[in-house]
Amino acid sequence: MPACTVRSLSTSVLLAALVVTMGCGSTATTPTTPEPASVTQVFNGSIGLNGSAFYSFTTTQQGTISFQLTKVQRAGVDVADTLTIGLGGPRGTDCSSSSAVAAGASDATLLAASQAPGVYCVRVWDAGILTAPVTFSVNIKRPIQ
Repeated sequence: MPACTVRSLSTSVLLAALVVTMGCGSTATTPTTPEPASVTQVFNGSIGLNGSAFYSFTTTQQGTISFQLTKVQRAGVDVADTLTIGLGGPRGTDCSSSSAVAAGASDATLLAASQAPGVYCVRVWDAGILTAPVTFSVNIKRPIQ
């Protein structure tokens, strides 16, 4: 009989240790809301010295809006000129940028911001750096329904 008591006690201790061990290493995580599906629009344009161009778009979903300056060319030839690109809201016949970055063409994401549904615009301009007009291409990634 005493052997049974010891065995039961050992089994109980082992089960308790197993339960405690199973709980070790677990951490609580906060659930994240997945990003909605997105679409990429291409904004092609041209600007002259001290000029600007903008493109307006609407998003009906909360989510990240981002863009890349993928091409800057002069007479069809890639150039390393720097343009300033901003994200903002349309204002009449222009775009009022709330954030901006100066960059040359690359595959890098230049700006990404979580935005509420609304009407936005991307503005591209020369901050006095160009020596001749250029054409450009901007990829705009935005949420869709």
